[in-house]
Amino acid sequence: MDCLQHSILLAILLAAVIMDFAWQKIRNWLIGAGLILGAGLRFYSGGMQGLEESVMGILFPAICLWILFLFRVLGAGDIKLFSVIGGFAGVESMPGCIAAAFILGAVLAAVKIIRNRNIMSRLQYLAAYITKTISTKEIEPYYQASEGTGNIIHFSLAIFGGYLIYMGGFF
Repeated sequence: MDCLQHSILLAILLAAVIMDFAWQKIRNWLIGAGLILGAGLRFYSGGMQGLEESVMGILFPAICLWILFLFRVLGAGDIKLFSVIGGFAGVESMPGCIAAAFILGAVLAAVKIIRNRNIMSRLQYLAAYITKTISTKEIEPYYQASEGTGNIIHFSLAIFGGYLIYMGGFF
């Protein structure tokens, strides 16, 4: 990926983080623009092979992370944001980028739990969720709106950081 593509992707990721913090939602127009730009630039630089690599990069996160969306552990915007990265960087970058984002997300979650001093209540909530899911055999969102936003992290920040970590060669 050349410097221009990398810069455009960084701008899209930064805009997504800002949107996530402001509205707790990543707008579809930004995702759509990112997907079109990523695929278009890959096609421009690599022809049909570049376009195929972009499409595979777009599909990889959607397929691999779908189960996390079903449990509402990840939002659709987060998965679509990973797909934007895949559209620019191709499928070969996605496993490492996703892994780096999840490690960074775990660190952010740990910091939030420590800051909120609620590790026991979070573990109790997780245990109750698992028990309920097993007993009812129904998938419900892990996060409930009635809980408020104090216990969620903005995963777009972890995705942005994970991309930087992976592309910087630290992972």
